[in-house]
Amino acid sequence: MKLKRLEITGFKSFRDKVVIDFSKGVNAVVGPNGCGKSNVVDAIRWVMGEQRVKALRGKKMDDVVFNGSEDAAPVSMAEVVMMLASNGSSFPGVYGELTEVSISRKVILDGESEYCINRVPCRLLDIKEFFMGTGIGARTYSLVEQGSVSSLVEAKPEDRRLFIEDAAGVSKYKSRKDTAVRKMEATKQNILRLNDIHKEVKSQLGAITRQAKKAEQYKEVKLRIKETELVLSRQGFAKLAEKNVALQDARVRLSEQVEAIKTHMEAKESALEEMKAKLLENDELISRHQTELYEIKNSINIKEKNIEFSRRRMTEASERKQKNQAEIDSMEHKKSSLAVEIENLQKKAADAFNQMTQLQQDLDEGQKEVQGLLEGDREINSRLEEHKIHYIDVMQDLAKFNNIIASLNKNMEDFRKREEREIREIEQDKNRLAELTDKLQLLTAGLAAEEEEITRLAEQKETTADELDRAKSDLQMVEERITHIKEEAGSKSSRLQSLSEFQAAFKWSNEGVKKVIETQESPNTFYGVVADHINVPREYESAVEAVLGDKLQYVVVKNQEEGVRAIDYLKSYQLGRGSFVPVELRGHDADTYSAEHLQEAEPLLRKVIVEEEFKQIADCLLGDVLLTPSIATGITLWKKNGFRGTFVTPEGDTISPHGVLTGGSGSAVEKSLLATKREIAELVTEVSRLSVELEDQIQEKKKLVSAITRWDEELTGLKNRAHRLEIDMNGRKKDMERFEDETGRLKQRIAVLEYNRQNIKTEEAQAEQKLLEIKADVLRKEAAEKELNEIISVFNNRRQQSRAAIDAQERLLTDKKVLLASLAEKKEADLRTVARLQHDSSVNESEVARKQEEIISCERQMAELTSAVETDQTALQELYRNLASCETVLAEMKEKRAKVDDLLKVQENDIRDIKKKLDDLRRQVNELDMQCREVVLSIENLQNVVAEKHNVDLAAIMADFTMVDDDRIAELTALLEKDKQTIENFGEVNLLALNEYAELDQRNQFLTTQLADLNESLSSLQRTITRINKISRERFAETFAAVNVCFKDTFAHVFPGGRGELLLTDENDLLETGVDIDIQIPGKKAQSVSLLSGGEKSLAAIALIFAILLYRPTPFLILDEVDAALDDANTNLFNRLIRDVAEKSQVIMITHNKNTMEVADTLFGVTMQKQGISSLVSVNLN
Repeated sequence: MKLKRLEITGFKSFRDKVVIDFSKGVNAVVGPNGCGKSNVVDAIRWVMGEQRVKALRGKKMDDVVFNGSEDAAPVSMAEVVMMLASNGSSFPGVYGELTEVSISRKVILDGESEYCINRVPCRLLDIKEFFMGTGIGARTYSLVEQGSVSSLVEAKPEDRRLFIEDAAGVSKYKSRKDTAVRKMEATKQNILRLNDIHKEVKSQLGAITRQAKKAEQYKEVKLRIKETELVLSRQGFAKLAEKNVALQDARVRLSEQVEAIKTHMEAKESALEEMKAKLLENDELISRHQTELYEIKNSINIKEKNIEFSRRRMTEASERKQKNQAEIDSMEHKKSSLAVEIENLQKKAADAFNQMTQLQQDLDEGQKEVQGLLEGDREINSRLEEHKIHYIDVMQDLAKFNNIIASLNKNMEDFRKREEREIREIEQDKNRLAELTDKLQLLTAGLAAEEEEITRLAEQKETTADELDRAKSDLQMVEERITHIKEEAGSKSSRLQSLSEFQAAFKWSNEGVKKVIETQESPNTFYGVVADHINVPREYESAVEAVLGDKLQYVVVKNQEEGVRAIDYLKSYQLGRGSFVPVELRGHDADTYSAEHLQEAEPLLRKVIVEEEFKQIADCLLGDVLLTPSIATGITLWKKNGFRGTFVTPEGDTISPHGVLTGGSGSAVEKSLLATKREIAELVTEVSRLSVELEDQIQEKKKLVSAITRWDEELTGLKNRAHRLEIDMNGRKKDMERFEDETGRLKQRIAVLEYNRQNIKTEEAQAEQKLLEIKADVLRKEAAEKELNEIISVFNNRRQQSRAAIDAQERLLTDKKVLLASLAEKKEADLRTVARLQHDSSVNESEVARKQEEIISCERQMAELTSAVETDQTALQELYRNLASCETVLAEMKEKRAKVDDLLKVQENDIRDIKKKLDDLRRQVNELDMQCREVVLSIENLQNVVAEKHNVDLAAIMADFTMVDDDRIAELTALLEKDKQTIENFGEVNLLALNEYAELDQRNQFLTTQLADLNESLSSLQRTITRINKISRERFAETFAAVNVCFKDTFAHVFPGGRGELLLTDENDLLETGVDIDIQIPGKKAQSVSLLSGGEKSLAAIALIFAILLYRPTPFLILDEVDAALDDANTNLFNRLIRDVAEKSQVIMITHNKNTMEVADTLFGVTMQKQGISSLVSVNLN
């Protein structure tokens, strides 16, 4: 078998499908760190059934699915397919004839894994069994994962044993043994459970037998009741059917009468409808004339309104004409006044134009004079500006010096303030440092107190937990006791119920006595049986039963007459025989025994307890009976004269008055009434006691539950308090760390502030020196400023005089300009007013023309309206004449209709009388229908009752029924009442007892068979485990010895001059012994494996793995960076071992070592061309 191909899809970093075709020999997977090399090994481990997520370097199984990267989206499924080739050997099990086998595993996000062998779904167990015994698997020596090679030698001896078992092929036997052990434990549990069930079924079977007999009798009576009720139901059904036929005939006769009257009424109604139709035609004519009348009236109304409207419009037109004429007159007067105003405004405009011409000439001459003054002023300004520029330069220098002085003063002030601030901050930081020191001391003290509180709470929590565990333990004991009490009480209650039913049903007596007691007319007639009135201690039950025997079943009656009636009843019904004991008996007149007899015996009557009213019966039955300690003593006393009674021993052996001996083993009677009675009393007492104890235990349980709840709450509170304290302590620790950090910062800050203060003092001295130099320069500049001020003052006076002359001339010119502008504005306003007035005059003329046109329109409208009014008045006269004619015709038609209405009312009254008669007949028919339905309903109810009660179709069984006479009905009714009374006297009957008995009996047989089968299965499993243990011991011992030899040779080859040996931790127990390693490195003393270096551990582990491989080569070997801890020399040694192993096994290894790569026949390079996605490149070196 060899690994032929591996297909990886969506597994970890292999997002896209990757196919790896492995070759024979050595296959190496190489690549940089983090590119996904080890994911190839994880894929092989995963497909072989690895379930440990940690071994796959994940936290949950979904982590094996590609989760996306910067360049690719995540996928929802991971699948790995491993293709194995037989390579000349056969596969295990049913796959032996195949040349290739594929094993695959697929997982979907949020889903379960799916395993397949040759694409056929299978179980994880099938995968494990396929590899079992081959040395291959997710946890075998054929797969050495990254970083675990050195831990192999440090593993526990029990874990190291697993590799030897895999090499020995014992793992499959061990798996089968574990399965057999689990089956054996399950079988034992099943046997225990079946024994309990079988015991319970047997106890139930005994109780259900009595109930089944009672149910059988009950079913017989119920069957007789059913047959009687069916006969009575058929009789009632037949009578109801006859009544239904008679009612149906009467209903048919009445229906015929109804039909005849209905036909007559329909003829009348037809004639009435014809009259109504004619009346409707007349009504339509009246309606049409009425409509015509309304239309004439409406037309008259419209004409009258039109005339009135036309007259109103004529009045409005006349008024509008007069108004327009008045407005025309007003406009003519306004036109003449506008012409006068226009002429005046034109004259004013001409005067203003002449005045403006003169002002413009004066204004030109003044402008020339001002220009000359401005040129002189500009000369003065030029020289003044030159001096001002010099003055500004002086002032700028002076301002600069002043600014420097102010800046230096400000800097010196700032230096003083900074120095003060630094001093103040130093003081504040020192105060803060002292404050933090105090807080740290408080926090330290508080932390110590909280640690003490935590310790105290831990002790209190431990105490509370102990109390809680103790209470839970007590609760468990109480619950077990309650369960035991319930089981015991249930068992005894069941026994008590059975005995009580046995006693109440008188099943111990014969049928005659039972019937007499059950059918007694008065409760005071019979007083039960003799056994009911005698209380006997347990130790004397056998003696009393032996003496009385069947007399215990004697029925106690009130007197002998009642006994005679009971005997007659037995004779009449042939119910057998019975014995009856009257309460008043003739007892013994004197004792029949002497004092000599009482020396060795005593009267049995003294040992029993009897009620006062029944003492005569006890005296009669037991008065001549003596109790002797043994039958030998009794014989001795019998031989003495003077006593003619019976001797009895406590064991029940008797000597009759005639000397007949009775005794032996077993009870004196078939059914011990006294024992049953005593057992019932004891069970009542015991059940009562158990009920009280159960109640006490339940109360105790409630107390314990309450205590558990209280302790639990207290424990939770303590945990919460401890948690809060831990939080507070963590807060205090964080505060301490913060305060300590702040203290360090404050000390550093104080040192910095002291340094800054020294620098400020130095800078302040330099600023004072520079201030003195600047002040001297300021004095020189101030002298130059004074000289320039005097020169500028002279030029300013000359400039002011020039500006005054210019201003006076400019003011004169301004006044002339204002006057000129005013005249121009006034002229323009007059011209605009003339234009407006001319426009108003033209508008006035247009309005006059429009008003004259409106006057002409009004006159024309008035003429048209006058003509329309005359036409409407003519039409109105014609409408009045039509209205009078229409009203006359309408009155004649209404009179004719009133006469027809009278005839219609007479016809309707006749029809109403017929309908009344018809309703009476219909009511009678309805009553008959109701009676028919009642009969039918009674028949249906009877059928339903019979169907529900007896599951019989009553109509179906009426075919062959013959009516029964009244005497037979009375007899059946009496029998039915008697049977019902019998059913009531049965009391509670378990009708399912017959089925339950059959089921329980069948179940009892089934359980017996199952127990036998389980015992046989248990024996078979035990034999199987013994055989597996024998094979496992032999194979393990053989493999261990061979591997130990190989390990010694391999270790000596790896460590020349060294010694390595495998040891068993317990040679006497080969099934469980661990495997230890004894190693001595050359040049060193023997030491523990844990003290070896990393390389030495790796080499020792490699020696062990290759020793196992030499003895039992695996089809393929997978090594994940096993050579990582080896130096060059040991790497070469490792490579030689790899070549040796590759001759028998296919090797797949992951490595970074170039020397190791040289050994490989095929190289597979894993890269990440895209971020987070692994891809593969393969190179065959041969």
